Amino acid sequence: MKIITLQNGKSLNEQQFINYFEKKVLYTIRKFSLFQNSQKPSIKDLFKIKKFKSLIISKECLDDISVKIIESLMKKQGTNKLESLLPKSKNIIRPFYLISKKEIELYAKLKRIKIKKESNSKIQSWLNSLEQKHPEIKNSIVSSLLRIAEKHLNSILKYT
Repeated sequence: MKIITLQNGKSLNEQQFINYFEKKVLYTIRKFSLFQNSQKPSIKDLFKIKKFKSLIISKECLDDISVKIIESLMKKQGTNKLESLLPKSKNIIRPFYLISKKEIELYAKLKRIKIKKESNSKIQSWLNSLEQKHPEIKNSIVSSLLRIAEKHLNSILKYT
C-alpha cells in the first residue's frame, strides 16, 4: 500500500487518505451550509454532477479560488467579485473549496474517477512556485477572504 505525505507532513496510507479527503469535503459542506437539509449527493457524485436541485455544483478548489482572488485584487474588481468567490454564492456551491488540486487529483486516481485536468495560468504557476517556500499560501489567501467576508462583506454566509 502506498504511503501519502500531506502538505502538513502527516503520512497516510491510501485508505486513510480517502477517509481524510471525504471528511474534509463533508466538513466544508457542513461549515458553509452548502446543502439545505440532509439530502446531499455522495462525494463521488459531486465529481460527476453539475446541478443538484436548484444548485450549481462548482468543481473549483482551493487552488482555483486562490488564483481568482489574486486576479480579482490585481484587476481591482471590487467586493462583488470577491463575494462571488465564497463557498456559497447565490445558487453556486463549491464543496471542494478547502481542498487542494493535488488532493482532488489523488482522490480521483484512488477512486478511479475521471477528472479534467486544466492548464495553469501565469498566476497559478506563480502561486505554485511560491507554495514551495510557503506551503500554506493558498490556504492563507482563501482564509483571508473568508475573514473579510465574515467582517465586512454583505455575505450570504453565516460563519458561526
